[in-house]
Amino acid sequence: MKVIVPKYLDGWTQVKKNAKDSVVLEAVCECGHSEFLVFENIVKRTAEQIEREKEIDAFEKRCGWRSIEGGVLEDGKYYMYRKNLFGKIVDKVEISDGTKHTNIIKIKCAKCGKEHLAFDGRIHGYDAFVDMPVPSDGAEIEFERWRFKSSKNNVFGIEIHIFNQYSFEEFCEENDGCSEEDFSNAFGDITVYAKIKELNDKKVIIFSKETA
Repeated sequence: MKVIVPKYLDGWTQVKKNAKDSVVLEAVCECGHSEFLVFENIVKRTAEQIEREKEIDAFEKRCGWRSIEGGVLEDGKYYMYRKNLFGKIVDKVEISDGTKHTNIIKIKCAKCGKEHLAFDGRIHGYDAFVDMPVPSDGAEIEFERWRFKSSKNNVFGIEIHIFNQYSFEEFCEENDGCSEEDFSNAFGDITVYAKIKELNDKKVIIFSKETA
């Protein structure tokens, strides 16, 4: 069975290759142009947010291979937590807006200027689906242009490689009430490549992340 293309990429990508657990997509703007400027986010964090991130990292290390859940508890706050065999919460850490570092990659058509979201760690990938992170309004997120030193104009072709080892049926068994769109956006791994025209379309990794 072939990989279902993530719904959020539908409409401005074309499938180059689709195998059992991976799909390769080429970005093509709705205007028909296939060269883009690339931007990645800069996250401004307060001292409190940095400290909270350390707490989250420590929690994840303590849990190791054990299953982690997420949700709003009795105090109305959102937590990641671990339960014991009897269903009692034995470890937890609070998650608040902006305390989990995110990665955002967006591309802008070099011809018409339309922007396309290639990846946002708050809403794309398996962990984002399972942890249900609190979304940010983006007020403190700025972007800088991604550049490659051997490129003169830093305008690139874009390839997106998606890896997803689950079938739709397996995913739904573990996540009640999921839709095909949920499944398509909850992939396990993503790599975004720039194709450098000046170097005979040499592919260079812009961003790569295991999301599960």
